[in-house]
Amino acid sequence: MAQHLKAFSAYTYRITYCIFTLMTLINIAFDVPAALYLEDRFGIPCHESQWTAKSAQEWAGTTLGLTPVTDYCSGAAIADQLLTDEANHIPRQISAFGCHIIISCLVQRIILFRKAFRGPADEHCKPMFSRFLRALRRWQQVWESEPSASLSPSSPHGPMLFNSTALLRLAYIRLVADYSLVRNMFSWCDSNPSIETSIQTAYTIERGPDATRAALHACLALRVPAQLGFNVVARTSFWVWSVQHAVCYFECALVLSQWLLCFATEGAAAISPEEWKVIGLVQQVLSSPVSHSSGPTADTFREMSSAVVQRWSQLLDTKETTVWGLIPRLSHVLRLHAEHIQNP
Repeated sequence: MAQHLKAFSAYTYRITYCIFTLMTLINIAFDVPAALYLEDRFGIPCHESQWTAKSAQEWAGTTLGLTPVTDYCSGAAIADQLLTDEANHIPRQISAFGCHIIISCLVQRIILFRKAFRGPADEHCKPMFSRFLRALRRWQQVWESEPSASLSPSSPHGPMLFNSTALLRLAYIRLVADYSLVRNMFSWCDSNPSIETSIQTAYTIERGPDATRAALHACLALRVPAQLGFNVVARTSFWVWSVQHAVCYFECALVLSQWLLCFATEGAAAISPEEWKVIGLVQQVLSSPVSHSSGPTADTFREMSSAVVQRWSQLLDTKETTVWGLIPRLSHVLRLHAEHIQNP
């Protein structure tokens, strides 16, 4: 009887957190505040090995080797722990779904943080900005400690941890850029050209270590479909990926293209070694090498900026195969933006 009660509790927790993640995605996509904060009542999801147990004996056997879930009262509590000093230990044996919940909690807090402050340049927000960077770095360690962690969307353990990486990329981007004006227009404007025009007047990023970090994560997000083949992914795989990848990729395209355009306007004379590494990674993804000695021109960076937006537009162009009506619109807006970058 006790096993049945535990199974029912786990079932209830997972339903609740599925709703929580859906609310978080709505918050991410349309800036609609999440209306569900039940994590303190429901703890965190049990480990997948417990969830898939076929009997009470199997459940008890898998539970013996795991850290008791009661050690962590909620996903929000773990997020708080990650935000604290590096001396505090990093939680281990968090389930794949638990990792997803924790990064969702961090993204929600970053969204609220960005609403309160304009960016890291504000002296009052620098301490909190640093705490978020530390929390995201430590969350990556939690993610890496999960044996089933994989960057492959076709992992035999399921796509949950792969989906979590999209939220990680988005978190780094939201810390340095604010495209809320563009996101809001998707909820009420039917004109894709008008939405593209709003991108031109939206928040612009400034060069620096934080922008370079965000550009790196945007480029890493592009590398996975690049390795698999854009046309193959768009026609056979992407339409079944979680919608959070599409929302993440849209902002990745904007931040990486804006970052590259900074070099088109400011010149390539003072590019730092870290910036060169990201530029080199972009060139690898685009298969368009540019040597340091040849001195990339403003036109070169503009072409790269347009190319990365075009690649994401190609990836999101799932046409009628998608179950998400938003995705084809994201693709169309990006295609228009790529054309504008190439021919301003």
